[in-house]
Amino acid sequence: EARDDLCQARGYFYRAESQWRAGDLESAAASLERSLLLLRAGVNESDGPSQAPSDATQSESEQFVSVAASPSAPRGDSERYEIERWSLNLLAGIRRSQGDVQSTEVLLEQMRGLAVAHGNRAHEAVALGNLALVADDRGDYSLAKSRYERSLAIHEEVSGAYCTGYINLAELFIEVGQYEDAQEQFDHALRLARATGAGRDESVVLCGLALLQRILGEHARAERISKEALAIAVGLGDKHAQAMALLQLGGALAALGELGAAGQAYEGSIRLFRASSQDVQAVAATVGLALVRSHEGDTRAAIELAETVVQRFLEQDLDGIVCRSDVQLQCFQVLEAAGDPRADDVLEGFRRDVLQRAALIVDADMRESFLRRVAAHREILGADL
Repeated sequence: EARDDLCQARGYFYRAESQWRAGDLESAAASLERSLLLLRAGVNESDGPSQAPSDATQSESEQFVSVAASPSAPRGDSERYEIERWSLNLLAGIRRSQGDVQSTEVLLEQMRGLAVAHGNRAHEAVALGNLALVADDRGDYSLAKSRYERSLAIHEEVSGAYCTGYINLAELFIEVGQYEDAQEQFDHALRLARATGAGRDESVVLCGLALLQRILGEHARAERISKEALAIAVGLGDKHAQAMALLQLGGALAALGELGAAGQAYEGSIRLFRASSQDVQAVAATVGLALVRSHEGDTRAAIELAETVVQRFLEQDLDGIVCRSDVQLQCFQVLEAAGDPRADDVLEGFRRDVLQRAALIVDADMRESFLRRVAAHREILGADL
């Protein structure tokens, strides 16, 4: 019966992968929870095989929570371990894409614990890197940096350099205004991506470099790099990478005053993000497009776009938003230009969010950089600095 549970769990995992690729995230999440239920109900060596909970009064999610702390794959059971690890990883990715940071962190902690229990250092490093992303999402940059560095150290110890780790650390340095450090990490990542022929990684690195160039005021260079990233992503048929490249291209073109082309880039980014159910990542492109429409004098269109995200800002539902500070500032600018009475509330919420994130930074130099080198923070905080 235990092997039957394993067979069924494998089937649910494969089903989830198919649903995830089709963009049906809720069905994928339900299939993954069912897979984990079966794995964790598993085999108790002293009592014999047990069945997954079947209380008709409980939903699948409630049953999943009820066994979340149950013993997982026994050491040595490699097949059960791999299915459980991948189920946790994919479910965490879905929850993160939906902005559910708390559930994401719980799942990744389970993934890390599973790897540690099985003595798999490489998988522990992956889980730590993903946990760093979660800390980064909620603005806990000191914790994120520590986790990224631990993850990279383990990767370098057991399997060599890890491109994604360098990219994530570089993006953190951008968030806190440590631009020289960001450049160094991107350079590492780009060399590695090109040396290994990792096209998607190369495209993602180039997106990060384009953002960095925009921050430094090199908008024409940012446009060129964004187009290079987009060409790679198109060649790979990678829609998510295309969406990221179009987001950066839209920002570069808008800064150069090419509003029509910028609007087209943002629209393409939004469409591709939403097609892959990445609504949280679409927020930055949506606000960027709203600001373009505002600059074009189309106040009605600008406000209609802003309406799709402004409530999120008023409720401080900000975790996971790409280019978080710039996006908040742009949303305020759109509302202010339209004379919308909510502009001041959004501005005050932004100010609170920046100060709360700053308070979490334990390193004094990083905190100072975060407050004074990030242009959006200087503009919003003004006399409060």
